[in-house]
Amino acid sequence: MKKKVKIPLIVGSSVIGAILVVVIVLCAVTVRPMKSFMDYETVRVTTGKHELPNDTLKRNFKSKIDKNLKKTGFSVMHATLEFVGNYGPEFVTEKDEDDKTVRKEITVAEAKNAVAAGENSYKLELAFAEEKVFKVGKERVTYDRLLMNVQTTEGELRWVEIYLYRSVMDGTVSNESTEYRVTPIRVRMNTSPLYIALGEIASDAIWG
Repeated sequence: MKKKVKIPLIVGSSVIGAILVVVIVLCAVTVRPMKSFMDYETVRVTTGKHELPNDTLKRNFKSKIDKNLKKTGFSVMHATLEFVGNYGPEFVTEKDEDDKTVRKEITVAEAKNAVAAGENSYKLELAFAEEKVFKVGKERVTYDRLLMNVQTTEGELRWVEIYLYRSVMDGTVSNESTEYRVTPIRVRMNTSPLYIALGEIASDAIWG
């Protein structure tokens, strides 16, 4: 005589199975915040005291930089466990004199100061062979340079600001002019592996 399978056991097994499927899917789906910028032509890394020569970086360390730019990405499961729902990209905003929320706008010179290397961070600059377009929501940002300050996020997903700008302007307006404004863009990243890699690269490039 066959024993009757208890309904609660069946329901419980189904629920557990469904949860496992969701976890597997969330682990498989990844967000790659630096994916659009992997086709750079040259790269510059600056420590607190040294600017590493680009030819050395490209010849000896490009694969390592590429590998760790990819590692700034994360799985949706990772984000879920950290209760992170917004990954960006989005424009950085601030309050104006009337306490209204507006986009933050700074000059290229100010952007370069904002990403300056410190004791516990590196300045990373990527240059591209031609102008490119990056979408932030429905808007398009034209650029051929990317600047960012890289420090450890301690394995967490944090907002990181990047600065996209054009190195060559049309007409008589220079990108160093106060007329040319850059709006910082923030995206979620885990920059810990990249920070460690840049430290290793800096040590090898400077001290051999």
